[in-house]
Amino acid sequence: MMRWILCLLTLFVTMELSAQVKMRRPFNNNVAFNYGYDNRGGSGCTDWNCGGHCYDGHTGTDFPIPLGTDVLVTANSTVVSTYNGCADYGSYGNTCGGRCGNHVKVRYGDGTTSVYCHMKRNSIVVSTGQSLSCGQKIGQSASSGSSTGPHLHLGWTASSTRDVFRGACTSSPGAWNQQNGYRQAVGTACSCVPSAEVCDGRDNDCDGQVDEGVKNACGQCGQVPAEVCDGQDNDCNGEVDDQEVCEIDWMNQRSETYAPAISTDVNGDGKADVCGRGSRGVWCHLANEVGFEPAPSAHATLSDEGNWDQAKYYSTVRMGDIDGDGKADLCARAGAMVYCWSFGEEEWSRVEGPTLSDESGWGKVEHYSTIRLTDINGDGRQDICARAAAGMRCWLSTTEGFSGSLAGPEWSNAAGFNMAKYYGTLRTGDINGDGKDDLCIRGPEGMTCALSDGEGFGEEFAGPAFSDANGWGHMKYWTSIRLADVNGDGMADICARSSSSLRCHFSEGTAFGEAVEVAALSDESGWGDVSNYATLRVGDINADGAKDLCIRANAKIICYAWSGAEFQRFDGPEWSDEDGWNSPKYYDTIRLADFDGDNRADICGRSPNGWTCVNATGEGFSEVSLLDEFTDGGGWDAKQYYTTIQYGGPACKLVETCNGRDDDCNGQVDDQPVDEGLPCELETPEHCMRGELTCSSGGLECVAVRDIFNPECVAQDPENNGGGVITDPDSPYNNGQDPTGEATPPQIQAEGAFCSSTQAQNPWLLFLALGWFFRRRIVAK
Repeated sequence: MMRWILCLLTLFVTMELSAQVKMRRPFNNNVAFNYGYDNRGGSGCTDWNCGGHCYDGHTGTDFPIPLGTDVLVTANSTVVSTYNGCADYGSYGNTCGGRCGNHVKVRYGDGTTSVYCHMKRNSIVVSTGQSLSCGQKIGQSASSGSSTGPHLHLGWTASSTRDVFRGACTSSPGAWNQQNGYRQAVGTACSCVPSAEVCDGRDNDCDGQVDEGVKNACGQCGQVPAEVCDGQDNDCNGEVDDQEVCEIDWMNQRSETYAPAISTDVNGDGKADVCGRGSRGVWCHLANEVGFEPAPSAHATLSDEGNWDQAKYYSTVRMGDIDGDGKADLCARAGAMVYCWSFGEEEWSRVEGPTLSDESGWGKVEHYSTIRLTDINGDGRQDICARAAAGMRCWLSTTEGFSGSLAGPEWSNAAGFNMAKYYGTLRTGDINGDGKDDLCIRGPEGMTCALSDGEGFGEEFAGPAFSDANGWGHMKYWTSIRLADVNGDGMADICARSSSSLRCHFSEGTAFGEAVEVAALSDESGWGDVSNYATLRVGDINADGAKDLCIRANAKIICYAWSGAEFQRFDGPEWSDEDGWNSPKYYDTIRLADFDGDNRADICGRSPNGWTCVNATGEGFSEVSLLDEFTDGGGWDAKQYYTTIQYGGPACKLVETCNGRDDDCNGQVDDQPVDEGLPCELETPEHCMRGELTCSSGGLECVAVRDIFNPECVAQDPENNGGGVITDPDSPYNNGQDPTGEATPPQIQAEGAFCSSTQAQNPWLLFLALGWFFRRRIVAK
């Protein structure tokens, strides 16, 4: 019996739902409701869509139609009653017609009723008991009864009043044939012909619901919005800033933090010029002793019209000397390959680089962002290295282009290095002081490095334990990793900011020492803000041969220099939050480079009014120098422009080598080169003569000198004019003896017609070479 009762109840419910009235719009004007039914019933109304388009206690739906608009019955029905005794304009609280003014009440086939209120006097054209067809005119609108303006009030009642709309904040099943979207006009059809539901703000399948099952995860029509770095869950998947959107933004917009310009001295005068990419291409302003020339240089054709306004291209702009002429060149990746340009007063000349094309996968950020200019063979020319899907690849500079690729460490996609927290930490620098740049990167367990031998890379060795487990996978930490010689020993060190401090690990050649704290730049004290930690820069502020560390605090820039025992602080310009420097369009442009040629890195950055610099004096910083370029008014507040500003170098080395260049930036070429004086092999040496390297015309030659290490020869040189006793107190050799006092003459062999060092044949000669190196260091200081 119970089973039959349930079946009958189900049947009755089904019949009731199927017989429920379906209404059309009660007029033809394309007008939506302005005040809906109050579904809360208490203080503070709620309309059917959980909005506030209603007022407290409202028992119907108001439509703001003009005076005299034809009012149409919403469905087949019978007139229950009419009232026609009120003036066309009433007032708030007016009781005429029971507050409803002139009105018509009808009953539908399902037993529910509707009342049409505030109609125009003498406009009602129907009478009690009359049968009406859907869409039939019943009168005209006005503002009679309790009303403050022309509108139609439509009420719907079953056992009690109901909302004619269906939605999230009402229990009503709704009554419209075609409800459509929130604050959209409902349909005018008297019947609904079902069709497949599509996302168009309409009830296509006539089930009383709009766009059900066809909206995206965010409850909207169309594709799911793309996730962007804004602290919001844009794609509505429950995660904020996922899919590495912030990390990718960093790689596209902050190349200065991972691939700073090695040198921007485009005319080779020993001063760092400033360059940037505008809509028409790249141009530079040449440096002088007091600032920069106001007139721009010729343009390199990296224009917006040529698609260089796309991040995968403009973010790859790099600067350094690729041909060894002492002048900075510019390289960048286009859709087909890397191109490099050399500066000219009239135009820039272009050479082709490696074919790192979009088609071959180099259009992905995990690859194009790893492009570096770096001298891996120590010839004074910047080579190109980058991370391919299979690992690192390098292309050596040939002066007129680049050679075929050399394989580097296997930091591959398959090994997980296609994640930003890893590939974003690729750094280059001379870790062991041999004049060749090496490679480092962070993996899950920490830093790992590989030394260059000029033709490839040796086995990897572990660096500081910047591991994921220790929190270094967070962007505010791994992005702070820097590789630079901060203690002046000629070997690049690793520095980075943790949650508690900025610290450095000094290089030991094939390892790194324990952490040495630079300063307590902790998250707790505010250094976890991107406007602070993103500004860490390196440069030699005091001309002592070591790189200093500078970073922007909320009130000013602060710098730290190694004293030999600790890092000492000194203050830079007051580029404060209050003055707007906490905006990325300004703080991201902060750079360190020497624009006046005094070997001290000056601090520059883009302000609203142009390129702003303070000159390092050795005791602080001088007044501001301003270039009327790169201004907000000129459009440089756009990311595709301000992020490309290049300002770096000139690239000075700690020691001079024999190569025809001024390596240590002291204004002299090949003065006291460290490699001069090293032993070499003569083809047919005479008795008491030996080979020694001499610098001549930018290259080393093996010349014959008296053999001062042979006791027999010392006695043959009583005047000490080419051999005999060494009296130089800086030399580790005294009277032909090694530091232990025991004579150990070098083994010079005459084999072949070329000069070569005999370090591999006798470790004592290696010590001789090191002696010359340290002698050079003493003289340089």
